[in-house]
Amino acid sequence: MIKLALSGWDLSNCVLFQNYEAEDVLGLSAEEIVTVVRYMLSEARGTSPLEDAVRLIGQRMDVLRACCRGNPTLVNAVIDFLVERIAQKQ
Repeated sequence: MIKLALSGWDLSNCVLFQNYEAEDVLGLSAEEIVTVVRYMLSEARGTSPLEDAVRLIGQRMDVLRACCRGNPTLVNAVIDFLVERIAQKQ
């Protein structure tokens, strides 16, 4: 049996996470990121009251942000899709 002695491990020495940027393992296209947003909206649509739906979308924002990774093409695709959805509702 092997035991690990972690008592001397100091988290302050772990600098990897301070500037860590997740790798883009999904490599989503603009069409695929819009599908992610559609899933998010669909999930929220089935939630009530409205405050819970808003909270649920808020919880998914980190996932969406990670998927976009600051890529202007993906960010613009999300914005264009949402603007189009808002225009349809008016």
